[in-house]
Amino acid sequence: MNPKLAKQFVVDARFEALEDLLAPAIAVRPRVLYASDPKRKRGRWLDWLLKTPSDGPAVATVPVFDELTLPIGVSRFDPVPDVPIGFEWPCHSDGTLLECLAQIDLAEVHREAGPTRLPSTGWLLFFAGEEAARLGSFEGRVIYVEPQPLTRWATQVPREYSARTCRLEFEPIFSLPDAHDFCVAQRMTFLDDGVESYVELQERLTDGARHYLLGYPRAIQGDVRAEAARGEADAARRRLRGNEDARLGNDFSLLLQLDTDHDGAGWMWGDAGTIYFVLHNADLAAGRFDRTRLIVQCC
Repeated sequence: MNPKLAKQFVVDARFEALEDLLAPAIAVRPRVLYASDPKRKRGRWLDWLLKTPSDGPAVATVPVFDELTLPIGVSRFDPVPDVPIGFEWPCHSDGTLLECLAQIDLAEVHREAGPTRLPSTGWLLFFAGEEAARLGSFEGRVIYVEPQPLTRWATQVPREYSARTCRLEFEPIFSLPDAHDFCVAQRMTFLDDGVESYVELQERLTDGARHYLLGYPRAIQGDVRAEAARGEADAARRRLRGNEDARLGNDFSLLLQLDTDHDGAGWMWGDAGTIYFVLHNADLAAGRFDRTRLIVQCC
């Protein structure tokens, strides 16, 4: 979708006051792939390629797609990513291994969706705790892997290999903030069926995308970016007053939104919820992806 068309959608829906809030995003479209019988895999498993976390859990090596089925480094939803030699798997604060959700080839994103605020090369690996949907106990990590040779045959995973592997395709779209987002509330008040019309506009702009990079998060239980601001303040033991969290939320950006997806990877976040990887704008600009926060919302 080009910017001119996106702006026309906003005008046609009579939300011109929000036209300058339009933000480019990238739809992440999964296509389920199925692995062949592990007994027919070629090659061998090289456990020594990976570092085991100090005093961490045991390493489990599992079979995945061979190079004829899925190229090394290609973007996909998969608990078994391709990693460089010496890669150290991230852990939850309780010492358990986090689960990899997605491997994003940034060169592929750049090629299919055009220039973005993300690096144009390398990979982003997204991790979450095994019980990511349990509010109060979930944790997540994002790791940026610089361009370098990757390997697939030795990978450690936190639990049984159950999620379906999905090949990913990328498409440029546009998004608008939630109807109750602070930056929207500052500009207009919705009357009658105004919120419903606004949601329809959001759906049209995102072309029905359930998972996407950048843009604005589609909240289920309140302002996602304000929640990230509160989390940062809590970590710094700083008290926020009034609607300061909503105002500070404008300083945060969505990195990746992953919805419950029964037909794709098979995820269920709580009660049909969504998870959001969010980070401060300054950290996004500087490529400090290790500072990303994971937020979970569900019905």
